Amino acid sequence: MSYPNLICSDCAMKAGGRRPGIACFHMNICGVCNEWTTVTQPRDYGYPAVSSKHDHPKILSNMQKVKDLYIAEGKPFAVQVMDDLISKYIHSM
Repeated sequence: MSYPNLICSDCAMKAGGRRPGIACFHMNICGVCNEWTTVTQPRDYGYPAVSSKHDHPKILSNMQKVKDLYIAEGKPFAVQVMDDLISKYIHSM
């Protein structure tokens, strides 16, 4: 396994990370739990002892759920963003 590029607060804190002072959070897939949530770089938590898990079906399912939510809310730009993310993810597998 490899070290994740992005991590959510829950995974970082469970692994012994420290609270970040300043961090740039955004919505994406956590490299540890594979959930669509707010994430940042692991360095912001002091590089906690974690490793990446690539549960591809779970990741794609979560991305599709978010896209469906944006469709239901009538947010066409967000739907297009999710389409692009899904496409890039599929091509990177």
